[in-house]
Amino acid sequence: MSNIQLSTVKTFHDQQGVPREVLLSYDIYREMLRASRELAVETKQAYFWTEQWQAMERAADEAAAQGQFRTFDSMDEMLDFLDAQ
Repeated sequence: MSNIQLSTVKTFHDQQGVPREVLLSYDIYREMLRASRELAVETKQAYFWTEQWQAMERAADEAAAQGQFRTFDSMDEMLDFLDAQ
């Protein structure tokens, strides 16, 4: 996922040894930014790849293949149908 080598990043510590600053190249910064954005997307969509969600996807695909769906001409028509259920 990432080509970042920590040996190319310099960390500055205070007198107690606590890291306070990090020095890195712009290229490394851009790579870290790209990787963090990918991880954020992956995390937000992780539910989709759970076995439970995939089972529901397979069930929906099977129902659609068997013609078990209904189409509506308008949103109001769909909402009226759902309200009647």
